Amino acid sequence: MVLIVNLFYFYLNQFKLPIGETKIQTPELPLNSLFIRKTSALSSVIDSFIKTKSENDLHDVRVSARRLETLFGDFGHLFPGGEYREYFLITRKLIKLFGRSRELDVCIEMTREYTGMIKLKDSFITGFLENLEDSAKSEKHKIPESKPISDFTDIAGEMNDYFSASEILPFQKNPELLFGNVIMKQFYSIVSLSDKILLGSGSKELLHSIRIKSKPLRYNIEFASDLIDSGIKKKCSAVRDFVESAGIIHDIDVLIQRAGKYMKKRGLPAAAGKQSAARFLRYLAFRRKNEFEKLVKIINKIKSREFRNELYSLLFKRNV
Repeated sequence: MVLIVNLFYFYLNQFKLPIGETKIQTPELPLNSLFIRKTSALSSVIDSFIKTKSENDLHDVRVSARRLETLFGDFGHLFPGGEYREYFLITRKLIKLFGRSRELDVCIEMTREYTGMIKLKDSFITGFLENLEDSAKSEKHKIPESKPISDFTDIAGEMNDYFSASEILPFQKNPELLFGNVIMKQFYSIVSLSDKILLGSGSKELLHSIRIKSKPLRYNIEFASDLIDSGIKKKCSAVRDFVESAGIIHDIDVLIQRAGKYMKKRGLPAAAGKQSAARFLRYLAFRRKNEFEKLVKIINKIKSREFRNELYSLLFKRNV
């Protein structure tokens, strides 16, 4: 019995929970303020995209929505009630909506890089590029009047009011406890999955899975850098490099798939057209191989004891 009582008081001291007080109400807690800032940022970039329809604004919407999605996925359940589930769903629909256009923009960018490199008149590439540009224009045209946009616009103010007024447990005042454990859990999950890549598996499915799972780790490190130690983001840049390298490989895989579908749909009766398509696909395969080798180097860095210990010590302010 004495042991149980001692453990109870130890728990209270660890999380700074005063006896007789279980909840507080303040918008100054790190979690509340993060949700408010990221919701406002997403609203702002959506407004900007609707005005400009630019590729940069489209990309910013995707990134802002991914950041908010990360907060919902990892910390939404800490808020009272179930409102966050509705907000989470709306945010994910935005990501899906903008994802199609962003994917096409990246395919266009990579195809243009190729055309600039070969500096030849190429009927297959010209036709394929025009097809991508027409599809991208069509997708962007649908976005401003889409339901996910109106749903988010209608509810954004309500979301900020909810995050401002919600009661949060006092231990969430401590960003180390709030983000440290989540980040380390995500870190070890990515390291475990990455072992399969080092064993020789470069499949599209595995790389896509790891890329998606590593994004919350990247964004949570950004949040921790704001709240715990400004050096975390810079010193843990290998995580950002990992996500970006895996993303480039995914983009190449998507472009290869789109090129294959275009060839199948249009057909390539002329020998020159077949040679042009084959040359383009060889270029993409070569570029994927180089990026994969780069990814393996990044994985080896992330898996090192030194990187793990530095991440832990930055998050929890303890020497390892």
